[in-house]
Formats: sequence, structure tokens, C-alpha cells
Amino acid sequence: MVFVPVISPDKNSSINGITWWEDQDANGDYFRSFAQWFESHAGIDRNRIWTIGYSGGAEFQSFELNSDQQESWRSGGGSIMVGGGGYGQMQTIASENFKAQPMYWFVGKNDGIGVTWPHNWSALGAARSGYTNYRNQGFWNTQITYTEGDHYAYNFPWILETSLSRAGVQKRNSSTVNGFKLQGAIGNYYWSKGGPSALGNPTTNEFSVTYGGVAQEFSSNSTIYWHPSIATARVWFSGGIGARYRQLGYENGIGYPLFDETAISGGAVQKFKIPNGGVTALYWAAHSGRTVTVWEPGGIGRKFTAGGGTGAFGFPVEDETVYSYGARQVFERGWEQSRFYWSPATGTHVMNGRGGIFWRWAGKGAANTVGFPSSDELGVRGGGAIQFFRNRSGFESAFIWSPNTGTHVLSARGGLYFAWLNHGHTDKYGFPSSDETANSDGSYFVDFSKGYRLTWTPDGRITESRI
Repeated sequence: MVFVPVISPDKNSSINGITWWEDQDANGDYFRSFAQWFESHAGIDRNRIWTIGYSGGAEFQSFELNSDQQESWRSGGGSIMVGGGGYGQMQTIASENFKAQPMYWFVGKNDGIGVTWPHNWSALGAARSGYTNYRNQGFWNTQITYTEGDHYAYNFPWILETSLSRAGVQKRNSSTVNGFKLQGAIGNYYWSKGGPSALGNPTTNEFSVTYGGVAQEFSSNSTIYWHPSIATARVWFSGGIGARYRQLGYENGIGYPLFDETAISGGAVQKFKIPNGGVTALYWAAHSGRTVTVWEPGGIGRKFTAGGGTGAFGFPVEDETVYSYGARQVFERGWEQSRFYWSPATGTHVMNGRGGIFWRWAGKGAANTVGFPSSDELGVRGGGAIQFFRNRSGFESAFIWSPNTGTHVLSARGGLYFAWLNHGHTDKYGFPSSDETANSDGSYFVDFSKGYRLTWTPDGRITESRI
């Protein structure tokens, strides 16, 4: 354990004295900056950082550190608030990971109004308010403990030991196992995860790896990796994710693990990061047994992740691949298939790989002829769908589908499309029942499901007729 007392940057000793709770935003920025610097220089595991604060320090934790930019400086650990710890507002929406971190309040039964300064402040009331409000916002791993005495009767060693024991933090039992030394962040990780019973015995000492990190191998066919700017995490090489990590070149290929392999609905995921580089996610699907990559900094990876990941689109069935003059990646969730396409001019958009628009687009030559999608598939009033495409020359097409008419194609910038869109749309005309079609006199027409035909003539006029 490394215990670090952090001194407030407050230099004004008048009125309220040196505090953390005054000018909390600036003090919070100072604390987070210091924490990030110290972690990187001392090799501290971001997954195992605890804070303990008393009185104003408790208030600073609950009002600032746990409500704003919570995971900019730690990914795990917990918070202990002693003799205070009220609530203001959640400045940064907390992740489910942070909501699961332990938050413990300890407050004296007699630590009420008038016991300490300011005289109208109650540590007991603040602790109850903080505990209740955090609990109501989904922080489920919270607990409040009432102790005997007032503001000046706290047993800090007992509070610290009680909190860490309650959270299941294990003391390191030995620095040497099986003749190999365990130390630093890797040693802490090893013991926190159960030591030999969970990870087996070490089979090497720590050894240096690329980008300034270290690794250590264990008999469970696992390697624990540490890097000062990333995290401490394990790769299990007996699984599909570990096998793919090996195939991609270990840390030289896609960097260090950001967290352990994690079970998700339908499979597992583990993400890796190259220092000062991007994140590669490895997804393993139980139904196929395959492990596929998603390059998160890319246009496809960003849209997939922001759009809900595997919960929305299912698992990738191929790595991102070069396609025509852009890129493609396909995801499947049961029978559903989502096809992500990217090009420099159109960005990233998704097609329903089982839908009529996709098959009509593919039948007309796909990206090489029609171009890449310039929109996602969008719903159309009346139970249909529309999707736009743009080719290399800038020509844009609208593919419009309904269950009764199938998929038909119009010029997305032409007069016929805008006449349909602006002068009745599906309410009057229904859906296109033909493609935009050229006549020998240079005019174009489109037929619609409600018995109308719209015709464009070279002089720019649009006429309507019944068919």
C-alpha cells in the first residue's frame, strides 16, 4: 500500500483557513492533475485507488471528486468519507463502472449542528444527505456507518481497515511465490484477484516489454501486463481473445490490456491500447467461437461503440476491411445483420444487410456504381424506409422501400424526388412503384403506389397524372 497525503492548493489562511471545500472546481482540477502525474510516475494501478477524507475533505470527495470527471484519474478503488460528505449535483454523468465502486460514510451519532465550524453545519446531516442522494442515483455499493462520539472522536485506523476489509481488499501475503518475486502493481493485482488459487503461480519474474511497460507470466496460461499510462490487467491465452491477441503480435501489435477479459451477453470483450495511440477491442462470440477486432478510433468503430455496441448491433463477423474506395465491417445479432460502410466523402453509415434496400443497392453495382451510403436507413411515414447514396462524382440517389412496392431508386437531388417529398409525400402519392425512368424525349417519370405518375420535362416542369 502507498499512502499519499495530498495538500490543498489553497494559500489563503484567513477566514475559512486552508481548505479543500472552497473553490472546489479549481481544487478538483489540481487534485486530478496531481493524481494523474503521481500514478504515471510511481506506477500506481488506477484500478485500486482509494481516497479517505475527513470533514471538509469528506465534503470535497462527495461534492467534487465523485461527481465530476470521476474516471479521469482512477478506474477502480473506493471512497471513504468521515465526518461529512454531503451532496450538491452530479456534474459528470457517472458510468456503471464508477457507480459500482465502494462509497462508505462514517459519521458520529453526536456529530450534529454546533459541534464543529461552521456552527450551523451538521456532519451527521451532510453524511445522511450524501449517502441518500448517491444511493438514489444508482450508486448501489454504498454504506453509512454511525459511530459513537462527535466530530473529534473518529478512529481512523479502524475506519480504514473496516472499509478495505468490507470491500474485499486483500493484504499481500508474500512477495515471493514459487521462487519468483511479486512486486508493484502486478503484485498488487495478483493478490487482489485471489493469488495462486485464481491465477496459479508465477513462472517468471517481471520482464520489460515494449513502450516502457512490464509483464509477468503465470501457470494459468496468463500474463499480467502493466504500463504507467494505461492499467494493470491480465490476458488469458487459453481463450479466444488471448489467442487472437497473440496472433496480432501481443503488446507490439495492439498494445496493453485496458481491463481483464469481461463477459458480456453472448460472448466476451477485452480492449487494448497502444500508449499515445488508439484502442482495439477484441470481441469473442459464443455462437461462432470467433474473435474479431473493432478499431475504435476509426469511423466504423466510433459509430458502433457510440450506437450501443454489441447490444444494438451484435458481434462483428469480420475485421474492418478495405472495400472499394472505403471500408466495411459487418455485425450480426441473431438473424439481424448491420453493415457499416465508410468512405472519406460520406463518413460512416449503416445498412440493414437483410433488407430490400441493401439487396437492390448490391444488385445495381453497390459502391463502385451507386456509391457509399450517405445516410443510415431512415423510416418513412407509411411503414417504409429510405436511404441515400453518393458516388465518386457526387451524384446522390435515394433508395425507397415499402413492403408492397419493394425498393425503387430516384435521383435524390432531382425535381421528381422533391415534388414527391414536398407535395403530398406518402399521404397522397404512396411509395414509388417504379424507378425514376427516362423517356425518349428527355423527360423522366416515376409511378407511385396510389395511382399517380409524376413527370419531369427538360424545361423544369413537373406534371401529375393518373395511371
